[in-house]
Amino acid sequence: MAVIAEGPTPEMADARRLLTGTRCRAVRELLGLSQEALPPKSGVHWQTVENFEGGRPGTFPVQSKIRAALEAGGVESRPATSLP
Repeated sequence: MAVIAEGPTPEMADARRLLTGTRCRAVRELLGLSQEALPPKSGVHWQTVENFEGGRPGTFPVQSKIRAALEAGGVESRPATSLP
């Protein structure tokens, strides 16, 4: 028997703020970070960052870790519905 959660987990509550590889690269470069500098800050493997920026989809936990590292650098992420 499967158990289905009644609502989103706290981590999924902000799922609309998911990151794309293209946006990741742009923000990383805006912050002056190399691909080699992002993994220690995010806790993901360098090859994961390279693959993600190259167009491979990242899992929600990977995207969340990268987003958190970029936000720690001073970039604010907003839900897609709040963008102009």
